[in-house]
Amino acid sequence: MAGVAAGIAAFVPILSGLPGGSNGNHPSIALANAPSGLYAVVARSEEREDVILAAPASTPADLREIARVEHLPGFSSYGAVSPDGTKLALVVADAGTPGRPGASLIVVGLNDGSVERRAIAVDPLQLPVWSPDSAAIVVTRTTGPDGLADVHIVNVPVHVGGETELVVARTVLGAYPVGFGADGRLLYVAIGADGSTLWRPAAKVADLSPFVSRDWRLSPDGLALAYIETDVSHGLQYRQKVVSLAGTASAAQYADDGGQHLGVAWQPRGAGPTFGDDPGSGRIAAQSATGGFTIPLDYAPGGEVLAVQAWSGDSYADAGTMSLAVLSANGQAAIPGASRFFGWTQR
Repeated sequence: MAGVAAGIAAFVPILSGLPGGSNGNHPSIALANAPSGLYAVVARSEEREDVILAAPASTPADLREIARVEHLPGFSSYGAVSPDGTKLALVVADAGTPGRPGASLIVVGLNDGSVERRAIAVDPLQLPVWSPDSAAIVVTRTTGPDGLADVHIVNVPVHVGGETELVVARTVLGAYPVGFGADGRLLYVAIGADGSTLWRPAAKVADLSPFVSRDWRLSPDGLALAYIETDVSHGLQYRQKVVSLAGTASAAQYADDGGQHLGVAWQPRGAGPTFGDDPGSGRIAAQSATGGFTIPLDYAPGGEVLAVQAWSGDSYADAGTMSLAVLSANGQAAIPGASRFFGWTQR
């Protein structure tokens, strides 16, 4: 339990920079009449609202405003673009107080800039998960005392109908939906006194780590899960790991290369995951084109562009400041002012 608690403390650094009613809906250009092409959907977080923006992959400085979503002072939204590229699901801290925030599930139409609240009283600081058909969103609500509590995982339709409870993860530190496997069933990670485990609603799939894990990403075919283990057995170490979900789940595996890693992005067409490297960990690491280091976020569907966090510092321990950027054959290009990346859409 002590190792898990220490790992929870390690969950916060750098995570805060990763990749949130109807609130006031401001007029916007949105994407209905945007030129054809690939766009990164991002946010510029301001004190009381997030400005949702689309950045062309080829010219990311040419930002196009989609919508504005209000939130509590000092917070920012967590979100994901739907698989069909037409909607954005956001978890927004828009109720309560900064000390005890309440959150809503908001759906933003990327084409028309519409903003609709679909659920209230959901857990803040969570990433919503889309169903493969873009028809519903999976989020969580936690009940019970601080510490070990019950996490209710619910399915919320995008348009009409009430939400459905899928499963309750009982007496855990946290439970986090990560996506739908190749068999179409939901997968979620539970973190408790015994570490991190991967579950379907009916049964445990695999033991991931005796510690806290993070940055979970399913492969495009749903047959593997890549993630980061926060190993605190000999100081804080961020370990890259992959678990196969084909047939009987295998034990989690990683190559101990002496480095530390944060961030996971799966390359399309079965090419495997990309992990971020800590340049201060004593091995050759992927450096940013402008110095510092990068943490991968997500490849575009064709694999030609990668969204990254670009950090100005020399290591995870001295990370410096963060900006969002896209990497392509033409090099690295910043997305000015953006602080959150939500996914890709194609016009």
